Amino acid sequence: MPLSSDWTAGKKGKDKEDIEYVLKNNQRPFKTLSEIVTRYEEEEARAEITTSQYDNPSWAYKQADRNGAMRVLKKIRSLITV
Repeated sequence: MPLSSDWTAGKKGKDKEDIEYVLKNNQRPFKTLSEIVTRYEEEEARAEITTSQYDNPSWAYKQADRNGAMRVLKKIRSLITV
């Protein structure tokens, strides 16, 4: 998968090349962070709302919070997939 352009946004020339080189040649931190993100995704999945939770008036807020957390985790995953 190609490197996300977010890493080099606003960078040019040697700065951009240096960032790309470092990211592509140092995969271990990305692998570790990917494992952490996977754990967080699994935690969020386990916290999914059960039908009994719909009785709580604030269930929609809880679901919106979970949706937002999953959205952020997906964005992080797209950054670390180099």
